[in-house]
Amino acid sequence: MPENETQNRWDPDNYIASRVHPKISELSEKITGNLRCYRRVNRYGIYCTMMIPILVFLMSTSAPNNSLWLQVLIVIASLVSISLNSLKYLGRYIEDANRYSVQKTLIEKELSYYLTRTQEYGEKASPPHSINEPSPEQHFSHFVARVEQIINY
Repeated sequence: MPENETQNRWDPDNYIASRVHPKISELSEKITGNLRCYRRVNRYGIYCTMMIPILVFLMSTSAPNNSLWLQVLIVIASLVSISLNSLKYLGRYIEDANRYSVQKTLIEKELSYYLTRTQEYGEKASPPHSINEPSPEQHFSHFVARVEQIINY
């Protein structure tokens, strides 16, 4: 969203309420969802891996005519375990969660700087009412540009 359109349509409070806070909530949900999927895939992979020795033990202690179905179960459990371990890394759940977390932190930090008028949004060391002092509209425009840059990254 170009900053001129944003600045013309919204005042700072509306922009923060309509764009920044919903984006922070969305990123939080994405972080939670990715971590939940990662834990679920990891847990099921561990369960399948733990079943293999149990099935091998059952196969070694069972009658010879029952060992065929146990061999099939061992192969299936092994394949599922390998597939889930591969999915855990191919799904990039942790990497995505980390990326969303960094984005969320940067937006929250930028919002904090803007609301508290610190960092680049604060009063400069120039004398009061000097020509070089940025106006509140320039601060808002800079804030919008920074937040949109973080969101679109």
